[in-house]
Amino acid sequence: MKFLEFLYGKVYKKIDKVIDIIIVICSAIMVLALLANVVSRLLTGRDYPALNEIALMGFLWITYVGGGQFYRIDAHIRIDFILSHLPAKAREVMEVLISAVSVAVIGYVAFLSWKLMGRSFIRTLNVTHVPYAYMHLALGIGFSIMTLYNFTDLIVQIINLFRKGEPLPSCKYVPVWKVREEE
Repeated sequence: MKFLEFLYGKVYKKIDKVIDIIIVICSAIMVLALLANVVSRLLTGRDYPALNEIALMGFLWITYVGGGQFYRIDAHIRIDFILSHLPAKAREVMEVLISAVSVAVIGYVAFLSWKLMGRSFIRTLNVTHVPYAYMHLALGIGFSIMTLYNFTDLIVQIINLFRKGEPLPSCKYVPVWKVREEE
């Protein structure tokens, strides 16, 4: 239990802060690049493709790195109609199986993302000549974070299957804005 408190309280909170900072910076870069292009188009009638590429990079980083955070706040879309109609113990077993498949698939995608990033330093974007590797880095980071959170949850779910008494907490948390909506 102390290990989970350390993992959730210290390590994951630091990861969350870094991801939040990355998302805010990338959002600002994307918005500023798009805004500059819109203003340029209005004032001069000219479009700057480099700004579009910069905005695209910001969007990719927000999307893929933010995907890990979405798992953490349990905001991914899923269909749990069948799960909701199962008995409690069968639901727990199915959730373990689903988590195991998720860890395998997302972990494999993370592996492929890092492999892709390693191979994409040669190819560059057309206008800014930034290597594709910097765009593919967002995939590797995002899927690695999702794998980490999924794997932690899988271990906790397996322990909870056989544990008597109070279950161990998940790595997922309810964000403040979601609590306020429910009140």
